[in-house]
Amino acid sequence: MNNLRVGLESRRTLEEAAARQLGIVPQKIRRVTLLKKAIDARRKKSITFVYHLLLDLELTNGERSRLEKKQLILPYKRAQTPKPQIGSETLHGRPLVVGLGPAGLMAALELAENGYHPLVVERGRDLAHRVKDVETFWQTGQLDPVSNVQFGAGGAGTFSDGKLTTRVNDPIVGHILETFVAAGAPEEILYEQKPHVGTDRLRIMVTGLIHR
Repeated sequence: MNNLRVGLESRRTLEEAAARQLGIVPQKIRRVTLLKKAIDARRKKSITFVYHLLLDLELTNGERSRLEKKQLILPYKRAQTPKPQIGSETLHGRPLVVGLGPAGLMAALELAENGYHPLVVERGRDLAHRVKDVETFWQTGQLDPVSNVQFGAGGAGTFSDGKLTTRVNDPIVGHILETFVAAGAPEEILYEQKPHVGTDRLRIMVTGLIHR
């Protein structure tokens, strides 16, 4: 079910809102899975959430025919999440990853999970020590030149607010977001239009990625 609009102040559950839109009783919806969630704020006096839902419905043939004819529901085919294409040539040595920021961290993880045993070089310190060094800088102005907001495990993004806005329409991003969730990011990033890990979960996620 696409484009279910629910008002910002609505107290209906997704089941109730979907049933109302479809003209059926809520009991006919056995399960709701949230596929995508966005906010439409173009009209300030009528802000709405917009949902794409996967519904497990218990319908009569007549009800299904009516809903499909009006295109209120559509058959669902789960798309396969594409994964990075892995090379087939034998490496004569360990691959070298320079920097354990977001790109280096994911590159090292993909290489390791595919048996390439990467060697990672990072000038900064591990996350726990780096957090202390950054907090010292914020409190006293004393800068550690090799362990600060720019350098160290997780890169500069570890101290951001956690918005994920880079190439969100690239097919490979689905695989990356699933990896983030497995490492400790909130599950909501899998369906939110503008995924946001959150400052409170970023360090958990970075630590989870490093220890995978």
